[in-house]
Amino acid sequence: MSALVEQLGAMHETTLVARLRLTVALSWNGNHHGALNLGLETLDLQRAKYGLRHWRTAGTLCAIGGAYNQLYMFRVGARYLRRALLVQEATLGHDHASTRTSASRLVNALLNTGDAVRALPMAERLVAGSERILGPLHDAAILDKITLGGALLMAGQANEALSLWTATDAILEGRPELTARRPMVLGLMATAFWSQNQYEKATNYFIRALNLSPTKKRNAWYFFLMASTRPSHADDLARARSYIESVDDPTPETWPESCLSCGRVIAGCVVMCTGCPGGISFFCTKCLARNVACLRKHCKHDPLMTKFSTMPPPRRFFLEKDLLDASYEHIETLWTDYDAYCTMHSVPLHERLPRTSVPLLNRCWHPMF
Repeated sequence: MSALVEQLGAMHETTLVARLRLTVALSWNGNHHGALNLGLETLDLQRAKYGLRHWRTAGTLCAIGGAYNQLYMFRVGARYLRRALLVQEATLGHDHASTRTSASRLVNALLNTGDAVRALPMAERLVAGSERILGPLHDAAILDKITLGGALLMAGQANEALSLWTATDAILEGRPELTARRPMVLGLMATAFWSQNQYEKATNYFIRALNLSPTKKRNAWYFFLMASTRPSHADDLARARSYIESVDDPTPETWPESCLSCGRVIAGCVVMCTGCPGGISFFCTKCLARNVACLRKHCKHDPLMTKFSTMPPPRRFFLEKDLLDASYEHIETLWTDYDAYCTMHSVPLHERLPRTSVPLLNRCWHPMF
């Protein structure tokens, strides 16, 4: 790219193409900040040369929106992707690969901000287009169906989502080269059953998914969340614990989910509404403390039923559980382990279990205190 700028100039068509390709390459290799900076610079040059309604400019808008998505800035990414999609539909057509890429990224951004109303019709068009162009058994068509199921579930159509995912799982079962996608589909089906309070079916599907891929963090953590809300089913919680502790997780405080309000990855305690269907809406504690009204707008039920609860990450939850259930001989060792864990992972002080809340460590009963 440097050679092209030197020989042809920064505004030459070939140079601009090279800039866009470098932007995409940076994003593919995980350098999303670098891709975003280069994409924004390229957008300024293309806007001056082609204008905003040119298909080349739309390609850069799509790349910028994709970079914002990867950085969990979904609302900003959606604005760029909407512009790109409008231009590409007008210039390239609805079935062009670039147009479909922008639409797919926009659906992803909308679902991660809880906007299922706009995401659902777009996801349905993507599935219809991929089945018509590529065939219903193509990998891209299967991915579009999985996304459509997520949009249906978020829109409150759990039965339709289950029907779609069941058909998709049947396709994957007969395609050995695509079996890596089965744990994701089975985990999504388990979440749909959880949202309908069909806990036994949800447990069975979570176990099937985790037996196929024990390292799938999303399935293990969702299984833990569901089991932790049912204290009477200690066996499920113990099983979820065995899956979680069997995997070496470098980020045990980071949830495999983003906040529906701000779009950021949830770190620390996760916030859920007890009145909403399980497994669909998650928020971070920062949004809960800053503006509860932003969280309430995602609730579709009676506002009087809105009640938010928090849950620590699994490993911290089990450390705290062991502390509360420990015998006197092991209490100090367990407290040392818990304190070391919180220090290592920078757990905020207000989220830590107070020493005085552990019965065997609380000396308030003694007359000398």
